[in-house]
Formats: sequence, structure tokens, C-alpha cells
Amino acid sequence: MSLDPNSFKQPVFWSQGEALVEEVSRNPFVYRFLEPVPSCGFNVGDIMPSQWDIIPANKAARDLLEREQFGDDEEPDLDEFLSVEGHD
Repeated sequence: MSLDPNSFKQPVFWSQGEALVEEVSRNPFVYRFLEPVPSCGFNVGDIMPSQWDIIPANKAARDLLEREQFGDDEEPDLDEFLSVEGHD
């Protein structure tokens, strides 16, 4: 039975092995399994192979990736800039 990613407050990701992982290091990126992957022999707490891909599994993970890719939302939006008179 798979864990519910929405039950986690911290960012969690789906691994290529179809199990939830959490980030434990950013330099280099390292992820730890939160559930076993019996077909590959991995258990809870094992480190995910660095060659595997991940995708965000909950809102916290999506928000984290969005901030990393697009920056904080404190910057003015392009739409707001273009709506100012003279910038049509």
C-alpha cells in the first residue's frame, strides 16, 4: 500500500521506482525512500539511485520546484507591468 503524499507537510517526490522519497541533501541532491520498493530491493531509509528521476508528489514539492525555477513571487508579474499605461 502506497503512502498518501498529501499527508506530508515537507516536500515529497515520486521516484522512478514508484515510491515516495524525500530530499536529504541538495549538494549533491540525495533522496531517501519513505516506502519500500520490493521489486528493486530498496527499503525505507535507503538512498534512491542518483540516476533515477523524480516528480513532485505534493503541493509542498510543487511549490519548492516553482520557487527554484521561477523565483519568489515577490517580483512584479509581467502582466501587471504591461497593464501600466504606456506599455500596451
